[in-house]
Amino acid sequence: MQQAVRIKSYPNKLVLFLNEELDFSTLLEEIGMKFKETSKFFGNAKMILHLNGKILTDEEEQAIIDCIQTCSSIEILYLEKDLIPEVISEEEPSEDPKEHVRFFKGTVSDGEMLEAPCDLVILGNVHPNATVKSSGSIFIYGGLYGEANAGVDNGEEYVISALDFAPVRITIGDYEYTPSKGLKWKSKKHFSPQIACVKDKKIITEQITKDLLDSLT
Repeated sequence: MQQAVRIKSYPNKLVLFLNEELDFSTLLEEIGMKFKETSKFFGNAKMILHLNGKILTDEEEQAIIDCIQTCSSIEILYLEKDLIPEVISEEEPSEDPKEHVRFFKGTVSDGEMLEAPCDLVILGNVHPNATVKSSGSIFIYGGLYGEANAGVDNGEEYVISALDFAPVRITIGDYEYTPSKGLKWKSKKHFSPQIACVKDKKIITEQITKDLLDSLT
C-alpha cells in the first residue's frame, strides 16, 4: 500500500509526496505526525516547500505549511509551484526548466539571502542587510533596502523594481549600481516606486509611472 506521505529533503528544500487517494484531513494528520517525529533531525532549518502527488486548494497548501511549522522548528520560506501543469514523477522533485517565476510572501530579514533560478516576485520588504538574487528579473511589492542581483549568470536583459526603491546596492548581469547618496531605511510617508534596467552599458533608474508602464507593454 502506498504511503500517505513521503518526505524527501534536499539542500534548503523539502519535497512532500502526497497520496492522492486519501482525504485531506488524513493527509494533514500524517504530515503532523511525521514532522513531530523528525523535528530533531531538521532542527531550525529554513526550507523551500514543494508538494507533489495531489491537487490542493490554496487553503489546503497553507494548512500544510502551518502544520509543518507548528509540529517542528522548520521555517517554510515559500511554496515552490510548477506554473505549467505536468505529470510529476514520485521518484524525484520537479526541476522543470519551464518554471518562469517564483513568489515569496513575507520579509527578507537582515542577514538572510533569497535566491531563485527564474523571475522572483517578493510580496514584502527586503531589509538593509538582506540579499535577493535571481537569474531573471526581480519585482518587489514593498521596499528594497538591501541588495538585489538580477540576471545572475544570464546577462543584462532584466529589471529590478520596487514600490520603495532605496537599495544599498544592485547588480544586473555584470553591471553594478550603488546610490550616490546614503539612503536610509526608515519609516516614510512618501514612497519612491522605481525600476532599474541596463541602458548604454550602465544601470539607470526611472520612476514608475503610467506612461512608463504603457511603454513596456
